[in-house]
Amino acid sequence: MEKRKNMRLVVENAFMKKSNLFFLLLLFATVCYSQSNIPIGAWRTHFNYTNVSKIVAASADSRIYAATKNAIFYIDQTDNSINKLTKIDGLSAACISSLNYEEGTLAIGYCNGNVDFINGNTITNFNILATVPQLADRTIKVVRINKSKAYIGTSIGVVVVDMPTKNIIESYTEIGAAATRVNVNDILVSTDSLFVATTTGLLSAPLSTQINLQDFKNWRGSQPNILNNNISQIGTSQGKVVAVANNKLWEYTSGV
Repeated sequence: MEKRKNMRLVVENAFMKKSNLFFLLLLFATVCYSQSNIPIGAWRTHFNYTNVSKIVAASADSRIYAATKNAIFYIDQTDNSINKLTKIDGLSAACISSLNYEEGTLAIGYCNGNVDFINGNTITNFNILATVPQLADRTIKVVRINKSKAYIGTSIGVVVVDMPTKNIIESYTEIGAAATRVNVNDILVSTDSLFVATTTGLLSAPLSTQINLQDFKNWRGSQPNILNNNISQIGTSQGKVVAVANNKLWEYTSGV
């Protein structure tokens, strides 16, 4: 059974500083797009490529992906080419809410509940929240891929998708205090634990086939001093689990 982990305040700055190289490349990309020539008679897009909200590096194909509100472009570091990905190229929507690259897969989440999984030149779409009626917020907050599973954060909790079949195999919704529904901002899958950053605090549970993660009793809350805060991000730094709450960075000071 996992021990309760204590957390302490470490810095007051932003969660992570993006690489200066990334921003220089994105600036270069913006300039190139504004000056590109479009052939007569060809389909074209008029999306805004200047307000970049997310950046991910794909080590497998040497690409840096950047997302704006309604489009994606990437820089191929092998030839320094700049390329766009839009609905014309097969994306499912134009309201991008999350972007991540893990296990050789680019995962794009949208504000309408859709997720695109891209492997090479193949795009597979899955509407995660299609079967949930009368849901006010269908935004896909985050997609984390670990081995053969994708953990997807939504306004009603975590949805787990089997990557080979693209079928929902589990959902962790009523895992808050007293079995309340949680609104997920971010997810971290560690070696033996699943961490969920929610609008009301940080939750964690051991990853074990012997433990039912649909039962809220198997989830633990974070230390009381940040338990009731909106945890916006969670990740790792130098082998430690870190989280952001109220523009402050916290880290775990004890192991499992």
